[in-house]
Order: sequence, then C-alpha cells, then structure tokens
Amino acid sequence: MKKNYLYITNPNDLNFSFLENESQNLIVLLTDKAEENLKYSFNFPNKNAESEILFLIIRKNPIPLNIKIDINHKINNCKSDLKFKTILFKEAKVIFTGNIKVEENLKEISSSMVHKNLLLSEMAKVISKPNLEINSNGVEINHGFATGAFPKELLYYLESRGLSEKKAKKALIKAFIFNEINAIKDKPLRKQIKKETLCLIP
Repeated sequence: MKKNYLYITNPNDLNFSFLENESQNLIVLLTDKAEENLKYSFNFPNKNAESEILFLIIRKNPIPLNIKIDINHKINNCKSDLKFKTILFKEAKVIFTGNIKVEENLKEISSSMVHKNLLLSEMAKVISKPNLEINSNGVEINHGFATGAFPKELLYYLESRGLSEKKAKKALIKAFIFNEINAIKDKPLRKQIKKETLCLIP
C-alpha cells in the first residue's frame, strides 16, 4: 500500500475521513500563529485504511493552546498511529485532550496515541487528558505520555566535546524533533519540514 503525505501548518478545525485502502501520513505543524482552541477529528468509516498522524508543536506564546482530537474507528481492519512532539519555551502551555473510540463488534483495529514533550523552561507546562472508549474485544489500543527537560548528563557530554551550551541545547532539540521527521520518505517534504521547524528554534 503506497503511503501518501499531507503537510499542514496551523490548520483550524479539521474533520478528516480516510478512504478504503488508503494509507495516509499526515504531518501538522503548530506554532505561535495557531488558533488558541483547535478541534481535529479523524474518522475511519472505510475498511483497510491506515494513517500515521504526526503533530509537531513548537511554541513560545504564553496564551494556552487547547487541542482536542477525536479518533473514531467505525469499521474493521483499520490502523491509526497518532504522535505528538511538543517543544515549549518560556511560559508556553499546551492542554491536550485525546479521544480514541472503537465502536461495537469490530476486529483487527490498532490505534495508538503517544505524546512526548520537551519543556525548555520551568514555567512551560503540558496537560494531557487521554480518553479511551473501547466497545470491542480483541483490539490493540495504546497510549503513552512523557515530559521532561534536557538531560543534564547529555548536556555535560556535549559540552565536554567542545560545544557551547547554546549549541549543545540546539543539538538536543534537533535530535528530539528530527527523530520522526527523518522517517518521512518524501525527501523534498522532509527537507522542507526540517527547514521550517529549525526557523522556530532560537
């Protein structure tokens, strides 16, 4: 199944339904220019659909960003993989509500929701509210959440190899966010996203 790529920057509310036999990679970049309250719905009403959805969030804006995401599985043989990579500076705050719903009597459903956050200030904050509504047995549903700052030992290691503190921190930020970007097989798109995300990192 051929994978298609769709890249969107700061979209407002989305209501996205995947087609039968579709394999869609969706990348969403959210910056300080994004609306404060966002609602995204990803629906699987057709069989044999799969999607990898990557949210890249890089913000300094102190106004809280509220994101609500609904993933609705309505038919057999579908897969969704939702990943969040969040980098927050200064007093930035993100409130994330994620819902995965699997309707009754479905099988061969795989759905995951993983939220990883890098907080670059003691005042930055992330709140994650996952909700799982699973009405079928024998499906695979996963959720993960991790938040942290720079590992001091890694900073020390890079500085001991001659990097300044600023360059060492930027190298760790790039490693954090580029891990998923490097998996994009569309080379021109991968290059574009790297360029746009690097412009957001001081």
